Amino acid sequence: MEYRYKDSKKWKREGLKSLWQAMAAVAANIITMASIDPSPLLLSFIQIVTGVIIISGVINTFYFFTRSGKEYITVDDQAVLIRNGPFFNKKEVLLGDMTGLVEREEELVIEYGKKRRETLVEKENLSEEDFRDFKQEIRNKAERNSERFRRGGKE
Repeated sequence: MEYRYKDSKKWKREGLKSLWQAMAAVAANIITMASIDPSPLLLSFIQIVTGVIIISGVINTFYFFTRSGKEYITVDDQAVLIRNGPFFNKKEVLLGDMTGLVEREEELVIEYGKKRRETLVEKENLSEEDFRDFKQEIRNKAERNSERFRRGGKE
């Protein structure tokens, strides 16, 4: 089952924030180049750093502007895949490794593994109905797939 990001003004704010950061990097680059006489090595370094900031800012801007309706969580019979961002931010938790679920005020904590690692699902990213359905689905599947989950995480 797939759960998608809910439509929220937060994504536009985050997109605009990324765009402003990219524009600030351009402005800082222009001011720096106008105020100093850098060596070729320093000039290259400044241009590369500025380029990376601008590219990541533009990618983040497009990502946040189009985030509403994108897949946030995918649950299948073996695992839960949580997508949090455009850059290498996927987290896969095998249902057989889950040891518990802890609901906090703003998030759901999925505990897994022998070392009790955690991954977070932010409530504000899902509609209330999707969050309730996700919590029930993951709890049911984890209880079927994980002996440790059934025993409350004790080994």
